[in-house]
Amino acid sequence: RTWRGPTHFFDGSAPSSRYGHGFCLAGGNLYVFGGSGNGGLTNDLFQFNPAALAWTELTSMASGRPPPPRFGHGFAAVDSRIYLFAGYGEGGPGALLRDVWALDLYTMAWLDLSPVVAPGPQPPARYSHGFAAAADGRVYAFGGYG
Repeated sequence: RTWRGPTHFFDGSAPSSRYGHGFCLAGGNLYVFGGSGNGGLTNDLFQFNPAALAWTELTSMASGRPPPPRFGHGFAAVDSRIYLFAGYGEGGPGALLRDVWALDLYTMAWLDLSPVVAPGPQPPARYSHGFAAAADGRVYAFGGYG
């Protein structure tokens, strides 16, 4: 097999160059949130439709208070929601986060689910961790720094 780059440019407004962003697949579309780049930390939100080869910036379309800017966060989809967990925020050294957010893809509304109310020990603040959704609808965080 040989890798071939795209034969044409994508339509729409693509995200700027960045690292430490969240990226997941939901409902046949790809979603990108946050990360760090030339302009520092961001909390912008983008959708890529692979069928149309088109990017759409959703930052201003999503209602509710968005999560603060960050990088190294977990980002995974379960059904019609994308969950965001933790990361490294603004504020210099020690700006570790442990908040939980959900983006409802039907209403395009951000929901702040913090503080986490669940039985057992609470997960500590962290960034650059593994974060994945399982078939049973649960999300799992593993490892990271913090």
